[in-house]
Amino acid sequence: MNQFEVIGRPDVNIINVSAHYTWKSLHIESCNAEDYAMILYTSGSTSNLKGIILRHRGILNLIESVGHIYNLNEMTCALQQSATTFDMCYAQIFMSLGYGGSVILLPRRLRGDPLAITEVIAREGVTFTNATPTEYSAWLRYGNADLMQDSRWKIAISGGEHVRMSLLQQFQQLDLPDLRVFNSYGPRDWAEEYRDEVIMRANEKANSIEPKGPISDITTSLDLSFITTVSEIEPYAIS
Repeated sequence: MNQFEVIGRPDVNIINVSAHYTWKSLHIESCNAEDYAMILYTSGSTSNLKGIILRHRGILNLIESVGHIYNLNEMTCALQQSATTFDMCYAQIFMSLGYGGSVILLPRRLRGDPLAITEVIAREGVTFTNATPTEYSAWLRYGNADLMQDSRWKIAISGGEHVRMSLLQQFQQLDLPDLRVFNSYGPRDWAEEYRDEVIMRANEKANSIEPKGPISDITTSLDLSFITTVSEIEPYAIS
């Protein structure tokens, strides 16, 4: 009895893609900017799941738009630790490769090992990471802090969950002067309601956030170091 029979759906066909296709038999069609690239589903935390069809042009636009923000170039070395079923995986891959950089693929068996991850970041010269606050907190708490302090880590993008003050303090305690931390998690109302409190508490307790530009309009300020959502920006840096 398979899993679909257990849940009362014996009519669902199971296809083992690995058994039917090999790299030698796989034929990759050419594509253009308007062709479909993937279907991205929302988490469904606020309503029903919504599938959004993304075109190659849209993904390219995203990659091109963040290059100057994250200072992406051929020296960028990204860590790819997320499963391919998580959209963050594609940011980990293409934001570096899109600018001629490199990607370090983390084996699946190491995804939940903070010590091994920090060792990889230090050993492989990783400069760019994209992870959830829970992941970052585990890396900074249980990883090898001594190795991390000698690493080339420069950009840490956080997404998927709220960023807590405790995480900002963990980054500050790492004492990496060139490391900038970005929060790409929304929604906008969270950013507007809590951003001033977060900034104030960070200054008071960790002295870790410094203004980098005007804060009167977070939707138009592009000279940033701290982001509240993908499209709405806070010009602050952890340093």
